[in-house]
Amino acid sequence: MVSPSAAIVRALPTEGFHTFAPTKGGPMSSTSKKPYLTSSDLDMLQSVLDNAGYEARIAIDGGKGCNVAAVLLIKLFQEGVTSPAKLSQALEHYFGKLKTPAKPATPVYDRYAIQGLPSDRRKTNLKPDARS
Repeated sequence: MVSPSAAIVRALPTEGFHTFAPTKGGPMSSTSKKPYLTSSDLDMLQSVLDNAGYEARIAIDGGKGCNVAAVLLIKLFQEGVTSPAKLSQALEHYFGKLKTPAKPATPVYDRYAIQGLPSDRRKTNLKPDARS
């Protein structure tokens, strides 16, 4: 079995993910089968980010932003992790699950009850057929 790289060990904690990791230091660029990312690779990585909902940016010197999740995905992809499911698991492990947005609270009382308007003024907003 090939020893896992440090980035994969941090990102993927279970043993099953390390079977495809490159040797220590990674392959040299001249010996790599895929020295660059194709547009389909970038589309797949973008879909993993979109499905996970990551848009986090960290400010770097000079005011430029860096998408940390994207950097992690690209590093893992270049090290041999090409499965979208495993990349999603790495994002979840490294950054945690995103919390679902809270549901907006529905007011218990009618707007007029909250404002304290008398009941005769409540009828003014009814349709002409509904007025009594």
